[in-house]
Amino acid sequence: MRAGVLSVVALAVIGLSSSLATAADGLLGVTLVQRDGAVVIQGVIKGSGAEGVLLPGDVLYKVGATRINSIQDALDAKAAASNNTAIPFLIVRNGAFYDFNGRFEKGQLYGSYSKPAPRKK
Repeated sequence: MRAGVLSVVALAVIGLSSSLATAADGLLGVTLVQRDGAVVIQGVIKGSGAEGVLLPGDVLYKVGATRINSIQDALDAKAAASNNTAIPFLIVRNGAFYDFNGRFEKGQLYGSYSKPAPRKK
């Protein structure tokens, strides 16, 4: 089981690395794992824009208008993003929804993120 999870994480990191050549510059700055039908942030890359914003265990629920059901969904949604434009993200943290924006700047290694705020009911 552990080897299977590590393999998925390795693939996620490879997939994120390849996203440099897509529409929006900058990596997500996290490692992802698919678990129980959800895409979970397994780790945050030190020095990335996600550091101090996203936490291991956060579930990536939506990127832009795309509901995230697989790691490939996350990669595709990120690739479809435009440079220098705020993209809405939605995560689930400890059972509650949080909204924030990501921004991918031309020529930057990692995207930057606003602080997640609890979704108002």
